[in-house]
Amino acid sequence: MHFDDVFAGATVPISYAEGRPHSIFALPVSDADRRWRSSNHSLYGFMARTEHPDIQIDYDRVFAAFGQP
Repeated sequence: MHFDDVFAGATVPISYAEGRPHSIFALPVSDADRRWRSSNHSLYGFMARTEHPDIQIDYDRVFAAFGQP
């Protein structure tokens, strides 16, 4: 999915997993479309182009909450 390895291979203990070490990965949402499209990722169509009429998003509310115009 082209996530970034936050700690470059290092692991950290996770309290809710009884302190077992885990790698931490992140994906900048603003970069996801470009990464998946440019790599021709097999899930790109599903992740970025599938219409979900059952999911209603109030974009005015979202933009207001995050300080966007």
